[in-house]
Amino acid sequence: MYASSRSPFFSVYLLLGFLAALSACTVFAPPERSVQPVELPADFAWDTNGTAPIDHWWRKFDSRELNSLVHAALEDNFNIRSSWAKLRQAKAVAAKSRAGLFPALDTSLEGSRSRSYRDYEMLSDTKSASLDLAASYEVDLWGRIRAGYTADRLSARAAYEDLRTTAISLTGEVVKAWVELLAARRQIQVVQDQIDVNERLLRIQVSRFEKGMASALDLTQQKELVAGSRSALPPLRARQRAALNQLALLLGRADSGSLSIRGQSLPPPIPQPEAGVPADLLMARPDVRAAFYRLRSADWAVSVARIDRLPVLSISARTALSSDSFSLAWGDWLTRLGSSLTAPVFDAGSRQAEVERSRAVSDERLAEYAGTVLEAVKEVQDALANIAGYKEQIARVEDELRAAEQAREQARIRYINGQNDYLNFVTQQRSVHELQRSLVSARADLLASQIALYRALGAGEGWDRG
Repeated sequence: MYASSRSPFFSVYLLLGFLAALSACTVFAPPERSVQPVELPADFAWDTNGTAPIDHWWRKFDSRELNSLVHAALEDNFNIRSSWAKLRQAKAVAAKSRAGLFPALDTSLEGSRSRSYRDYEMLSDTKSASLDLAASYEVDLWGRIRAGYTADRLSARAAYEDLRTTAISLTGEVVKAWVELLAARRQIQVVQDQIDVNERLLRIQVSRFEKGMASALDLTQQKELVAGSRSALPPLRARQRAALNQLALLLGRADSGSLSIRGQSLPPPIPQPEAGVPADLLMARPDVRAAFYRLRSADWAVSVARIDRLPVLSISARTALSSDSFSLAWGDWLTRLGSSLTAPVFDAGSRQAEVERSRAVSDERLAEYAGTVLEAVKEVQDALANIAGYKEQIARVEDELRAAEQAREQARIRYINGQNDYLNFVTQQRSVHELQRSLVSARADLLASQIALYRALGAGEGWDRG
């Protein structure tokens, strides 16, 4: 035990560790920042009357298929993988900065053997070995290293919030693409039903025309109605394919044919979450939190630049043990301890320019943070306004559709009774078909707005792979 405490390794590290403990403050620590960079309204303009929690909100659709899609996206999406890699990088940078708070110890071991000969006879055989121990430490008198570590640690926290933002955005995009796929399929069903009805009416008109009960114009108008219904199918099929392609992309796949999604109809609207007050977004939204962490990181970078103009105190120690003398007394080793004090004298304004640059970066981060907060409030307001608007639109379209169906039936009866020509019925039939498609679109838009609201509120990213 005594020999260990007298070893150069133990003595050097003990001394430099003591010096490290003396430099634990930062002279130019930045002032605290308010988490509310701009004035926010007292409440959101639209009353949601919502009570639904926002964790794993997509489960409210009660679809195992959707849950599986979200699970696969969080596992395999390349943006998620990229965000994980960026987080690891940021953590490594912070760990590297933290290492500067501690002394560094290097060692080298060398060995040699030399022989001398004369007339093929060995005169000497010399062996030697040496062990060098070198320690160095920058005494963080002003807290420059600690400030740099703090800046990098905050950047790592921002990278983690970026990862959460990516996960939330990805989850919303998956659910949105899934809704778009089901909406396209539902539209195709509606159009196909319309085609079936129109083709049945066409057969009736052909029969009536052959019996002299319908005119050629009546027959032509019905053919036009059939052709119009059929022309709506190709773009809807293209939308269906595009939604499948989007889902494949979000799941990190190149072939959308590998997806097997059986859903055919739109799900009902999900419960609406409580929006709370705008200030809640500062705690809930990871992109807002990331912007704040970047702002604080930039503030600490200003401290680093300011401290860089001050003198630097460095401590170094070195000892060597060789085969000639493996025992060095403590006093002999202590004489090898050195120190240096370096202070900038003239740099043509380089360090001051770096201070100004760092301050400009801090101002930039402040503006970005304020803009992120305002954008978050706007997204919630927009989503709430769209939800209210689409709910009203759905109610109006449903009323209009019922009236149009009644008008179509009256036009049909009047045509059969010879009171109106067939054009009136064709016009009412076309109106009913358009309203049926509009109703599907409005319901899909309502679901999309609800998805946008959950995303805007910073809904849970689902790392339990739900």
